[in-house]
Order: sequence, then C-alpha cells, then structure tokens
Amino acid sequence: MDERDKTIQSLKERDKKLRESIEQLTYRHEKKLSHAKSGLHDIRVKLTALKWTVQLLSDNLDADNAEHKNQLAAAKHATADLVRMVEDLGRTLEDPA
Repeated sequence: MDERDKTIQSLKERDKKLRESIEQLTYRHEKKLSHAKSGLHDIRVKLTALKWTVQLLSDNLDADNAEHKNQLAAAKHATADLVRMVEDLGRTLEDPA
C-alpha cells in the first residue's frame, strides 16, 4: 500500500468516525429537545390552571377588599408574563434560527 492509499484509508476512517459522532450528537440533541418540549407542555398546563384559578378568585372577590384585588392583579400579571415566557421558549425550541 503506497502513501496515497494510506492517506485515503485514513481519511475514510476519519470520515466514518465523524459521521458516527454527528449521528450521536443528533440523537442526544433530539432527545433533549423532546424532553424540553414535554416539560414546557407540563408547565403550560399548570400555568393555565393557575391563570384560571386566579381569574375565578378575582371574579368572586368582594369589591371592597382593595388589598386582595391588588394581590390578585399582581398574580394575574405574573402568570401572564410566565405564559408569554414559556410560549417564547416553545417557539425558540421549534425554530431556533
């Protein structure tokens, strides 16, 4: 086997190793992405329940209790902010570009 054949063989082996590495990285990435999407779905479900609970409490609150109204309004805004953050993160996971 001459030097040229050795170089070609070495390049083929390196190519094979690189392709295997890419395949492993792709698998790991997709596994992590799937886990993140599943977690985001669970968070969305819980945030939706929290959002509706705060809304129900707010709707049924005595109109004279300003402190409770302010606390519920703050909870409503915080929940809405969290929902937006989760949605933004979900969009980023769908299309990271």
